[in-house]
Amino acid sequence: MREWSKPATTLLLGLGLGAFCLYFYLSHLSFNYTFDGLAFSSQVEKDDTPTWLFFHPHHLIYTFLGRLFFVWGKEHGATWDGLVALQFFDLLTGVMGVLIAFHLLVRETNDRLVSFLAAAGLALSHSYWYFSTIPGVRVFATVTPLFAWYVLTYLRRIPPAFGWVVGAAHGLAVLGHQTNLLLVPAFLAAILCFREKTLWEKSRAIFYYLTALTALVLAAYGFVGRFINYKKNFHDWLWWVCSYFHATKKWGGHFNESGFDRGQSAMVRAFLQDVLPVKPLNDSITFGAVESVLQYAILALLVVLLLRFKYYWDRHRGALLVSVLWIAAFVPFFVWWEPWNIEFWVSSTIPCWILMGLVASDLARRWKDPVLHFANRGIVLGAWATLIFLLFSYNVQGNITRTPIRTYDFKQLLVALDWKVKPHDLLVLNGINNVHYYLDRFQKRSYLSLYSFFLKRQELERQMESKAVAKGTDEKEAAPIDPWEDLSALFKETWEKHHKVYVLTETVNDFPGGRQLLEETLHLPQGRFRTYFTQYQLKPVAFHHMVFFYEVEPPPSFPAPAADEAPVDGKTKE
Repeated sequence: MREWSKPATTLLLGLGLGAFCLYFYLSHLSFNYTFDGLAFSSQVEKDDTPTWLFFHPHHLIYTFLGRLFFVWGKEHGATWDGLVALQFFDLLTGVMGVLIAFHLLVRETNDRLVSFLAAAGLALSHSYWYFSTIPGVRVFATVTPLFAWYVLTYLRRIPPAFGWVVGAAHGLAVLGHQTNLLLVPAFLAAILCFREKTLWEKSRAIFYYLTALTALVLAAYGFVGRFINYKKNFHDWLWWVCSYFHATKKWGGHFNESGFDRGQSAMVRAFLQDVLPVKPLNDSITFGAVESVLQYAILALLVVLLLRFKYYWDRHRGALLVSVLWIAAFVPFFVWWEPWNIEFWVSSTIPCWILMGLVASDLARRWKDPVLHFANRGIVLGAWATLIFLLFSYNVQGNITRTPIRTYDFKQLLVALDWKVKPHDLLVLNGINNVHYYLDRFQKRSYLSLYSFFLKRQELERQMESKAVAKGTDEKEAAPIDPWEDLSALFKETWEKHHKVYVLTETVNDFPGGRQLLEETLHLPQGRFRTYFTQYQLKPVAFHHMVFFYEVEPPPSFPAPAADEAPVDGKTKE
């Protein structure tokens, strides 16, 4: 471990970096939230939320910590709801992660300027920035293993008993998200490569580390499983802990050409905003050109790393092992598991920036001649700063000028609904994605969730069949339930009251997480909802050149309202 020769400089740069990140994140908060983040927000703000909902087996303590943070804020005068509380909690976590990355690089390279720029690059990476400004578990699950890595660096010159602390820090990361258990080989390899310790000391440190990690994780999962989730036998408890594996058929199994292609694209989007390449960043350069420059620069740093691998192995063995094994553990797993979701690629940006920081620091210190040294350092620092500035410009401008073709803008959706759909009109939506969370939180408007509507009728159908079987007859007590007729009757009832029916485009068109997923979840034939709506005329409702929903017009046979019954402001004349 290298001594800090200028702690005051490190402190000032760290404070400046933290202040910049805090200001930048607060100035560029996202309005497009994830489904999980909206669900967690609803849970933490309600006093009647069952306790077991605060402990999800994949990320055991995140929602619980969010609830504590929410309650603490309310008791100290905060007027926030669950969404704002979790958003601020994640924002603070993201800023702390950037500072930890900065100090980790300073400890490894003793180069403050390069470390400052590399940490700023992490902060400005698209996925890290995005998940630091919305509610959700991902940034917490990313920063906690980084913190464990930082704690691990102290073990070089501290007695092996410090392995207890390293194990506890890693245990916190695993409680943040189960996938952080994949980093055990990386941390074990780092301990084994410590030159400052004998083999006996390394063995003791590993024993303390594994014991603390195992004890903390098992104790937390054991207590929550037994006394909060009431898993009274080992089989039920193990099923709950390993619930990740029960969804492999739905989310996993993408080791194929499509999975690798989508994973590669998502890895790029972890660093860069998804913007049309032909769209101009300014008068003389396009987003595609800047993206190419950034990608080629990263490839160049990778080539330098491979060519001078022995140098880095001799001087930064621990950081090199953790970074490479971190990437080797996470990348294959998330190619297999939802490779298209950038949420799972955030963690991989950290070792990438650490490796790039090591290479940039090495390049900035070439030449022993003072003149050549300072000239070379100025060139390298200038190029490194330019790279970070391009990343900043790309992601900031991409966020401001993003095209509606690629992004479903929920803020515009709410404005369009508020402009067109009146309180007594019928709004139809899927109910399986996060649109209904937006309506519940920001507009308090009523709507028809097709998911709940059909699920309730399917459940009634099963209950009727069960009663018929119990009575020993094949006939049901009542007429069979036809949800499609019930839906049509609901439309007719709305029109008879002289109100309108609107349906979101996600219910009819192909939309990620929309119609196809709804039909799959309800075990309906693909395209069934689209076929149903062909019996009606769907009139697109344009809002700022975008169509978020259609007006469902009554069939020609439906009687038009009389002149004296024409609706006025959503109400009929008396």
